[in-house]
Amino acid sequence: MHEIWLKIYAYLRGTWRFRWYAIVVAWLIAIIGWPLVFQMPDHYQSSARIHVDTDSLLRPLLRGLTIEPNLQQRLDLMTRTLLSRPNLEKLARMTDMDLTAKTPAQMEALLNRLESGIHIGSGRGHNIYTISYKDKDPQLTKDVVQAVVTTFMEDALGATRQDRDSAQQFLEQQIKEYENKIRATEMKLMDMKRKYKGSMPGELVDYFRQLENLEGRLQAAHTELEVARTRRDELERQLSGEQALAASGSSPIDTRIRSLEKKLDDLSLRYTEKHPDVIATKEVIATLRQQKQAFIEEGKSGEALSKDNPFYQQLRVALVTAEGEVASQEARVAALEEEMKQVRGFIDNMPKLALEISQLKRDYGINKRNYHTLLERQESAEMSERVEQSTDNIQFRVIDPPKVPLRPSGPNRPVLLSLVLLVGVGAGVGVAFLLSQLKPTFTDRNELQELTQLPVLGSVSVLWTRQALIKQRVRLAAFLFSSSLLVVAYGLVMSVDFFDIKIFKVIGI
Repeated sequence: MHEIWLKIYAYLRGTWRFRWYAIVVAWLIAIIGWPLVFQMPDHYQSSARIHVDTDSLLRPLLRGLTIEPNLQQRLDLMTRTLLSRPNLEKLARMTDMDLTAKTPAQMEALLNRLESGIHIGSGRGHNIYTISYKDKDPQLTKDVVQAVVTTFMEDALGATRQDRDSAQQFLEQQIKEYENKIRATEMKLMDMKRKYKGSMPGELVDYFRQLENLEGRLQAAHTELEVARTRRDELERQLSGEQALAASGSSPIDTRIRSLEKKLDDLSLRYTEKHPDVIATKEVIATLRQQKQAFIEEGKSGEALSKDNPFYQQLRVALVTAEGEVASQEARVAALEEEMKQVRGFIDNMPKLALEISQLKRDYGINKRNYHTLLERQESAEMSERVEQSTDNIQFRVIDPPKVPLRPSGPNRPVLLSLVLLVGVGAGVGVAFLLSQLKPTFTDRNELQELTQLPVLGSVSVLWTRQALIKQRVRLAAFLFSSSLLVVAYGLVMSVDFFDIKIFKVIGI
């Protein structure tokens, strides 16, 4: 530890040898630095504080009935976008600063100066915004801050109205679109009900009953058609038989009756009494017996028939009637089959129709629900608009209006003047120390012995004469005077700054 102190002491003594270099460097830096600090242009700062109240008294009363925008988030966004280029150009026009810009480059520099000079800060949780601006012209600083405050208020109120109008337009557009969708869906449902009248999915059970009824009627119609065809065929055979008998001269009725009775016996063995052939044969036999009885009463039995015979004419009429009945039954069967085909087609198409109707009803329900939701939103937006017209959602209160600054806010000359003094003293000490290292000397025997590695037998002290002592004291006094004078000079420049004395104007520089 003792060696360290000795080393420090050696450095201090070496630096002290070149103290005049130190004081000269300090004075040079002070003489150059202090005037430069005074020549630095003054900067003035004007500021304003604004309180933004977003808590309306009606908001708790109308909660749930009106649209509640996030005003705090909107204000934060506006403070971030307040210094956008359009707003900066607007501020330049409001303060007439644009008149000083003659070229695009000058205008760009002006806007950059505005952007860097304007500062906007907000207090946490109190909705208090501070707007400040620095410039060389005190009046301009006040004008710029006032312009920023005005722009901030106008943009906040204008953005609120613009958002409200945009929301109203969007809601009206969406409501019209959903009205058109609902109307189109209703028209499709009406067209389908008209097109498939009586064929809707809810009537599927009726269709199955109708199909079952048609199947029964079609079966009965087929039975009647077979009976009619049998009767027609039998009458045709009778006509052909009567013609043959008339040509041979034999008695036709008895022969025909016997033939039909034999045929009836054969049919009875194979079919029931309700079979169409059995029924038709019995009817023909009964008809022949009636005709035979009529001929017996007229005494014409055994007489050969001819085409002019009334019996033959009756057979012809009966045949025409039977053919008409067959045609009628065939038409009836065809109509029933076509109707069954249509009913089966409706039944097969019913799932597809039901799916299409279900989709239309689902779309109709969704569109109608969204339509009513949009109507409620529109009513809330209209009520919000009426509330905003009666009372402002955002209220601005200027706590501290901008003022023309009387004293400059910068540069901080006391700090700069002190910094110049410290730099000068530090530079002087550094120069003295460097010279001591470039031109070293031995301060005691230990240093000499350590450097030469030789034994030092002794040392001779200097014996100062009276004149030498006086001369040394004068030099010390001069050094102290120079140092004190530097401190006094520092005090003077600090006083000049404190009393705001324009020293360069006083001395005419």
